[in-house]
Amino acid sequence: MPVLQPYTGVSSNKDYERKVKQCAFWPNCKHHSMCKYVHAFVDPSKAGICQYALNRVCVNTEETCGYMHLPIPLEAWETISQRCRSLEQAKRYVEKSQGISWNQMVIDQDEHAKDVAYLRKSLPCKDWSHHRCPKKICNLVHAWIQPGKKGICQRFYKRSCTNRRCTYQHLNMPLKEYEALAQGTRSFKELYAKIAARYGWEAANMMTDVHRPAPQVHERKVVQCEHWKTKECFVGSNCLYLHGHVKPGKKGLCINYMKGKCKKGNACIYQHIDIDIMHYERLSEKAKNYEELEKILPRCDDELDADLIREAANVSLKEQTKSTVVIDDPARPLVWKEEEEKKKKMCRENRAVKPGQQGQQQQQQQHWH
Repeated sequence: MPVLQPYTGVSSNKDYERKVKQCAFWPNCKHHSMCKYVHAFVDPSKAGICQYALNRVCVNTEETCGYMHLPIPLEAWETISQRCRSLEQAKRYVEKSQGISWNQMVIDQDEHAKDVAYLRKSLPCKDWSHHRCPKKICNLVHAWIQPGKKGICQRFYKRSCTNRRCTYQHLNMPLKEYEALAQGTRSFKELYAKIAARYGWEAANMMTDVHRPAPQVHERKVVQCEHWKTKECFVGSNCLYLHGHVKPGKKGLCINYMKGKCKKGNACIYQHIDIDIMHYERLSEKAKNYEELEKILPRCDDELDADLIREAANVSLKEQTKSTVVIDDPARPLVWKEEEEKKKKMCRENRAVKPGQQGQQQQQQQHWH
């Protein structure tokens, strides 16, 4: 029998990472170790072996998961099952070798999976804010994030983030405690007041990263928010996407134009506006679509320049047509009229073909043919 040790990592054998369901022909299967199915006892109430639990990434515990959570490697569980007659006998053998009950080993495994999940948590959980997250071990943050920040900076916990303008929140307290304090609160202000009541206002500023100002979110708003179209965005003004209508044919708002760097004009694939993004979002709330928004939206400099160019072109065309037309003005001197008539006669004489030149043209045409 193999000597069992507490399992804390991922199995090195990749063949066992694919095995989930129990083999229907076991223990009389001819493929033996080459079989793609589990050659071991499986709880009848479960659909198979949970590979996510073995890799510490399962979002459920043993009670809520539809698959069996093993506290030992699957390879060792198969060797034990081959020498035992039932599931209970195999569990008792593991309990004797480890000195801990089977249920306690499974509970410790789930707790360890929660600790591992805290190392991956960065972005906020949208379902948690609506009180409908069904996951027991969620990989997203179950707490309110400081307005203007994207999430929790995991690099700061490892002391590897030195960016003072980091767009993620730098917490000076354990994330597990931060989530526990967030329970029962409705916003970041309530969470901040709860932390300040326990540790003091100065400590709360350092713990929640309030002392470091958040970057201006509105400078990064370019693409339209898909949830805003259906009125399901819960972030509000702190959303990183635009809460407004976009001109048809444009991808979003042009940030370079707002900074005075865009030189493409109307050829730019992004929309040019001459007002603040906050004001643009307020006007979009009053309109149902972009056509209604365009009526109340102030015109852009590029559009005004284009209109001025068109007007100048129309004026120049009118001036050209006026200069070519001869107006019979009675007050105009007769000398100018006589000179114009002479020019017209000269043009007619030059266009007319003389009789001697007609024969030369016919000869040239026959020669070419």
